[in-house]
Amino acid sequence: MASHPETPATLPVVEAYTRWAKTYDTDENFLLRVDNELVAEVLSQLLSTSTKTVVDLGCGTGRNTAKLLGFASVDQVLGLDVTEGMLDVARTRPEVAEGMREGRLVLGVWDVMGSDPLPFGNEQPVVDALISTLVLEHLPSLDTFFHRVRQLLRPGPGTWVLVTNMHPVLGRKGGANFIDETNGGTRTWTAKYVWGTEDVLAAAARAGFAAMQGVGDKGSGVWVRTVRDEEHASRLGAGSGKWIGKEVLFGMALVTTE
Repeated sequence: MASHPETPATLPVVEAYTRWAKTYDTDENFLLRVDNELVAEVLSQLLSTSTKTVVDLGCGTGRNTAKLLGFASVDQVLGLDVTEGMLDVARTRPEVAEGMREGRLVLGVWDVMGSDPLPFGNEQPVVDALISTLVLEHLPSLDTFFHRVRQLLRPGPGTWVLVTNMHPVLGRKGGANFIDETNGGTRTWTAKYVWGTEDVLAAAARAGFAAMQGVGDKGSGVWVRTVRDEEHASRLGAGSGKWIGKEVLFGMALVTTE
């Protein structure tokens, strides 16, 4: 079930990330570091051979866009985000700027929860894969998300999606937050929804996706990550120590079935 935070210092997602954009990459955010670890691990498996055209949905400041551009098997990347301010920061990242100069990367504003046309004009999508990391917690409808994601991918079976999200164990206690320098240094939270793996798998199945077999924990297509120990916490930074041994993140690889 989804739940709303009840705090006066909560902003809608676009406004929050517009304010957060300049400090997003330098904040002490241990979940971001756990996500970086998992995404790098999974992409090394999923992008090891075939040439791909990949969408980075909710690409933000381009941290995972840069990872995608680092794979020789990726010919083209389309980075989409709902917040222009985050894309402005992404354009300053050296790997992103180089990808744009080479013509391998296009960035654009697009709202997966909205009704804007697909970002391909009148052309049929030829996207082989899509990643969307730490996005679902901000979305009121997983069905809308997966319906729109399916439209982004080329027709037919075999295209894949990687999603990651804050684990409900962490999500029920906290959420994405930052120090809002535009508002006197107030700690500010983004609107959030708590989704678990069963919620995501069910919504994905309704849109024609199934868990990818042979990857993930025990080959299930699903990864669950904790703060492993004190050494891990020391690398992750502030706030992670109290989450040792507890679930903080999950990821999921999904494939189209039709």
